[in-house]
Amino acid sequence: MQGNLLSGMNLSQEEKVLEHLIKFGFINTAICKKKLGNYQLPYIIRNLIKKGIAIFKLQTVDKTEKGIRYYVNYYLAPYEKQNSFTKKLMVRYEHAKKA
Repeated sequence: MQGNLLSGMNLSQEEKVLEHLIKFGFINTAICKKKLGNYQLPYIIRNLIKKGIAIFKLQTVDKTEKGIRYYVNYYLAPYEKQNSFTKKLMVRYEHAKKA
């Protein structure tokens, strides 16, 4: 990871997704496209999981007039289940938010 999550400068796509997960607790492809301008969310999530960040997914079915729509929300696992790197980021973000 290259940038500084607290400053928000020079962040890679992975860092942007991780920052969003830490701030809001979840992300999906619609949010990723709209807010982050990225279309590769499943790939990024796989890479974050490989780095030891605990993320789980929940598939949702939405019935509309046009038919059935399936989508996946990715959630950041609780603090206790995270690796030490992610725990540090979560704590730093909480301190920065309070300041």
